[in-house]
Amino acid sequence: MEDYCVWVNGGSLLLIAPDVLPDQRQAVLDSVLYAQLVANKFAGSRFLNYQTWYERYRNTLTERDWIFTKFHHESKSASDCSLLSAIQPLQLWLETRYTGASAIIDQGIAALTRDAQGLECFGGFTFEARDTGAVLIMEIGLVHPGPVIDLCSISITLVQAPEVAGIEQSLAGEVLCNEVVINGGAAVLDGKMFEGSRADLRSLMARKQQEHNYVMALDSQPEGDNHE
Repeated sequence: MEDYCVWVNGGSLLLIAPDVLPDQRQAVLDSVLYAQLVANKFAGSRFLNYQTWYERYRNTLTERDWIFTKFHHESKSASDCSLLSAIQPLQLWLETRYTGASAIIDQGIAALTRDAQGLECFGGFTFEARDTGAVLIMEIGLVHPGPVIDLCSISITLVQAPEVAGIEQSLAGEVLCNEVVINGGAAVLDGKMFEGSRADLRSLMARKQQEHNYVMALDSQPEGDNHE
């Protein structure tokens, strides 16, 4: 399996195929982060009303010249989610979009858990501890040439906050409460329409990155691996 680049991009973990061109990769990173920041501004925190936040996030991507070709929404009672892991439903849906997605996601999660700084950065956007538990909201995206993005996110409410954010941990059904909500979407960028705003968006996101560490590239290879 070819190595995918792993990026923390706000509350999204993006796994970018090696044949994605640099300008396409930057368009994805800038667009996805911009959409998150706009959703934060106009819909409030994703932790307060996830579905409202998500709809604004997705609509902003559409406004930024991303054409959605597939939508997915699913909600289920916590009582029906015994032995659910946070990434399991994301893997299942993304596997329907791209064969081999599960293995790619495993590689991305492994890279994330090896990188303390990356895990801290990602956790700041995806995990909120509360007096009576915690909320975990995370998105995983696969990026391929076009660029084309397949995104899937999940919102989980925990009765008890785990000692670690536990993105890769199995979460027994009895520690979940409320609903588990899953949103997915596939989109392709209209490059001609996007070109007119590319430079301004890049400048804006560069300024945002100076204000706060939103975006990080992670090392996708375990220490000691040697690919010649």
